Amino acid sequence: MGDLPMNTKKAVIIFLILAVTAFAVYEYVFQNMNGFKRDSDFRISYDITGKSDFYVYNKKVFYLTNDGIQLFDQNGKNLWSDTFNMSSPVMITDSGIVAVMEKNGRTVRLYKENGPVSTIDSDNPIISASVNSIGNLCVITKSETYYLNVYNQNGEKIFDGNFAASDGLPLCSDISDDGKILSVCFLDINDINLKSRVCFYYIGETNLEHDTDSDYMFASYIEEDSVVGVLSFMENNCVAVLSDNELSIISLNPTASEKYKQNLKYEFANQITAADLSNKRIVAIALGEAGLNSKNPLKSHTVKLFNCKGSEIGSYEAEKNIDALKTSGNNVLISMGRAFAAIDYKGSLIWEYKAIQDIKDIFFLSSAENILLVSINEAVSVNINSIKSNENLPELNNQEESSENQSEQPPEEEPVSQSDEVSSAEQQSESVANE
Repeated sequence: MGDLPMNTKKAVIIFLILAVTAFAVYEYVFQNMNGFKRDSDFRISYDITGKSDFYVYNKKVFYLTNDGIQLFDQNGKNLWSDTFNMSSPVMITDSGIVAVMEKNGRTVRLYKENGPVSTIDSDNPIISASVNSIGNLCVITKSETYYLNVYNQNGEKIFDGNFAASDGLPLCSDISDDGKILSVCFLDINDINLKSRVCFYYIGETNLEHDTDSDYMFASYIEEDSVVGVLSFMENNCVAVLSDNELSIISLNPTASEKYKQNLKYEFANQITAADLSNKRIVAIALGEAGLNSKNPLKSHTVKLFNCKGSEIGSYEAEKNIDALKTSGNNVLISMGRAFAAIDYKGSLIWEYKAIQDIKDIFFLSSAENILLVSINEAVSVNINSIKSNENLPELNNQEESSENQSEQPPEEEPVSQSDEVSSAEQQSESVANE
């Protein structure tokens, strides 16, 4: 081939310079994460058209797609993987236990940190499921009636029941960490006004010695004019119950004459924009605008924190509307559109981050400062140790990101990443329980 004309040569040289410069900038942005320090080699890329969900526990990352689930350590090493094919899989999690199902599917797959544990197959479509920290699984299915079955981690059935639609629609459930109590909420639609009935059952043969009726229900209570959306067991057999009208924390003692006690009844004067009941020690709710005709509403964009005794242990006032909350150990992640903040259980600010572009999600990975960012096509671990309050930082290279973690070292029974830098974690954990 002959020599190129001078103008063509110049154009090629300029193109090469621009290409090399662009590549260098691209690499710099990803390696330094626009102002963040990379603190590990964790990095996963994926197709933006597929399912990509994450769950962080004990410095490990569960990664769910339509084709299966994998577990990675904090450095990005693949520990194990399991394949399946689901059109819209979801993860149900508790303390490193993961159940994978899809609504109206007929299979639930159970996993621990060391890999697959068991698979539950149902004859009827599955409408919801819940799991506890020892691998017990509650599965609610529907045919002509509703069926409620509880299995141990080996897939053996330890409790079952069926309920006619006239008994109410089973909206949600959870199992105590010792595997002895099942809590289920039913929505009663028989009257003009909706009401929710929260029921507590003995499960397993060890509980048959107690005085119960034929279905082993030992206690229940009704929330009038409300719809319960979430209930979750905390430590010491307490249950947090969230409805559209109030937050309740119930203490259960099946062997006592007073089988349940309401530790907290927090009626909402504001709209609730976000909540997290998954923590064993902390319940977090975010207040929005004042409710219609409400009396004495609180300031909007406020986070309220409660312990299992029903005591308010902390609060935090954000600058804008709160979309999501994630509790992890003794800390809370707050999502506010493109703004994010981390606080401790007393409401003290740990760090803030304001993004230029949309971020999908954010998780604590190994401490309050080491986080997992998940964009529409990549998940990367970063260190935000240098971030200071109210500091604007560059956005992550056109990516949305998600992460959940623990900033302070969590209580022993709390399954989140632990911060190696916080030496007073045990004292703080005790404070959460006792304040």
